[in-house]
Amino acid sequence: MNETAASRSTEQTTNLPELDPFAGFPPARTLTLSTRTKVFILLALAAGAILYLYLKFMAGDGSQSSPQKATEGFFQAAIDKDAKAMASFLYFASGEAAIEGMDKESVVQNWEKLFKEEPEIVLLQDFEVLDVQEVNDAATVVIKVKAGPEEVSGEQPYQLKKVKDKWFIDLFGQR
Repeated sequence: MNETAASRSTEQTTNLPELDPFAGFPPARTLTLSTRTKVFILLALAAGAILYLYLKFMAGDGSQSSPQKATEGFFQAAIDKDAKAMASFLYFASGEAAIEGMDKESVVQNWEKLFKEEPEIVLLQDFEVLDVQEVNDAATVVIKVKAGPEEVSGEQPYQLKKVKDKWFIDLFGQR
């Protein structure tokens, strides 16, 4: 008796087109992808995810998310003698507050020239962040640096300014 009831319910569902919302439409076509295409799509998605994570955590934003990170980024660029990277951590005022000859391009050119002509003078060997004091959108970071061929060390405070959620070293005092 169960077999006949099951066959009746199957007949009822196939014989009632008014209950099927897709009645009258052609059967759906399925798209089949080759294994090679599936692997390519998965690799592209994985590469995109890796690139996103790299940019999110390793590039620009993360390196200036705190006064300490901005200062460490600046001094690491100085050790690497990368003038453009050093300048990316500095605050440059625009308009009337700008100091003549202290624009980003001039500073980068001067540092690159100094790195080429007198590399022993700018021989920064190591640095250590000693103290960070943050108040609203301003901060003071005290750094201990070891520089020069004689490994002279000293402590120096740096003023930082927060602009659009990024910290910049205010090296030229352009508040």
